[in-house]
Amino acid sequence: MSFPEGTPTKVVNFTSRTAAEGERVRGIIRLIPNVPEIMIDGISVRWTGGGSYRFDSLGRMISNDGTVGVELLDNSASGSNPRDWLWEAHVTIGGITSVRNFSLAGVSNGVDLNDLLEINPRAPSYVPVAGPRGLQGIQGIPGTAGVAGAQGIQGIPGTNGTNGTDGADGAQGEQGIQGVPGASGSSERTAKVQVTDDDLSGLPEALTWTVVQTSGGTHLQCSIQAVSGDRIEVYSGFIYIGSHYMDWVLLDNTGAISLYATSGSSTPPAEGDPALYPYFSGLSRNPMPPMFVVDDTHIDSGQATFALAHKGAYAANANRVYAHPTYPFSMRLKNIGQEPT
Repeated sequence: MSFPEGTPTKVVNFTSRTAAEGERVRGIIRLIPNVPEIMIDGISVRWTGGGSYRFDSLGRMISNDGTVGVELLDNSASGSNPRDWLWEAHVTIGGITSVRNFSLAGVSNGVDLNDLLEINPRAPSYVPVAGPRGLQGIQGIPGTAGVAGAQGIQGIPGTNGTNGTDGADGAQGEQGIQGVPGASGSSERTAKVQVTDDDLSGLPEALTWTVVQTSGGTHLQCSIQAVSGDRIEVYSGFIYIGSHYMDWVLLDNTGAISLYATSGSSTPPAEGDPALYPYFSGLSRNPMPPMFVVDDTHIDSGQATFALAHKGAYAANANRVYAHPTYPFSMRLKNIGQEPT
């Protein structure tokens, strides 16, 4: 990620190897703040979200540009709002994910996360529980009531005291032991785009499958936040004419086509999605929104991208996908999460 000049940051490193003969680590590490938004005094940027990073052949965490280590916002920086927020490290290796909080307060640039993610070895504190209630004793004989004394003289009212100063904040308690993960919730993430900058001059020639691009230079695609294993549904609304074949595709983290909806694999279909076939007299359609499952190779800066692709010869405006102010192209993605176990 790129930070404005003057932003307080620190580079962190992380190295992990499997226990079996030091083989290469197969996994991913996600670094995210434990607050939804962060601001720093004097810097007109609001930081949200985090990022997902892979391991190289030596088990070292690498940034998205391939360099070793990741630059993070310093959570101990002066002027941070909110204060006392923490980084969360979600380390997934061999399909098992562990989550730890850590702080960059008091550590030098280039610190290794292995020095910050240690498990607290101290035993938990237990809450004492009261024992069973004993039997009720025998009631004593009531005593005789005493004679009421005379009322005393009212004392002189005292002067009002001054307000005391606020006491200092107590030290933060130790972090408790992490609980058992709960069941997955039912919330679903969505993303959408609408494209209207095409002049309807027609699709260019595409001898191989290519993402549709408007005359204004906009690719007909949409991105959504995702992690490996998430299922993404694709919905759209647009009109088209001509003889070009079309299909929905999932791009990899370099922007190239990785999966085709029609074939369900990286093998290109011969004629694309039947529901998007060129019009033939008497031919009806029954379209179904495609669904893709993403993996680490499809994720770029925490986002997975889906697009409309086409293939066919040039025929000027006889081949058109409408993305015009009068006839907009709309696309919506729904992340329904991972397949329940």
